[in-house]
Parts: sequence; C-alpha cells; structure tokens
Amino acid sequence: GMGVGGVARASTDEVFRSVEGEGQPARPDGMEPPKEKLLHGLINETFEQLVTRRFGSERWHAVKEKAGLTDVADGDFVDSQQYEQEVTYRIVGGITEVLGLT
Repeated sequence: GMGVGGVARASTDEVFRSVEGEGQPARPDGMEPPKEKLLHGLINETFEQLVTRRFGSERWHAVKEKAGLTDVADGDFVDSQQYEQEVTYRIVGGITEVLGLT
C-alpha cells in the first residue's frame, strides 16, 4: 500500500523476502549486497528482552543453550552490530523448542 507522503510501504511478505535475501532491491550505489546475510543485533536483543520479561531469565538461558549461544552474556547483543542471520534463526528455533511453540 501507499504510506506517508506517497512512499510505498513494504508488505510483511516483502520485508521477509528482503530479510531472506530473495529479490533484494538493487542498492542505489550499484554495489553488490554482502555475500553473507547479516541482521542487526536489535532483533536478537528484542527476542532476549521478550523472553526474559515474559518467561524469566532461566528460560532465556535455556534458549541460548539450544541456540549454542551460551558464550553470549545476558544483554550482550549490540543493537547496532550486525550478526549472521543464522544466529537469529537459531534463537527462533530455541524459543520454539523451549517455549513449546510448535
């Protein structure tokens, strides 16, 4: 749909497609997007906060264990830093398992 000031707003599907790296819009500077797919730490940080606030830090620690991220201290994801998207997928997988969201 059209957003504020006639700027097209991306649908959720489009956002996920761009996160997945399919049909990425060409960058205006003509540079190739990086080969490895990176996501901002803000996503990981948000998951940490949601799980910790709603279910407690023990559950978050269990998620980190499932995700193989026990070396990441609590609150250690940097929102402005970029992480391989694999990290985010492993967090989501851990949340799904630990909280039984299958």
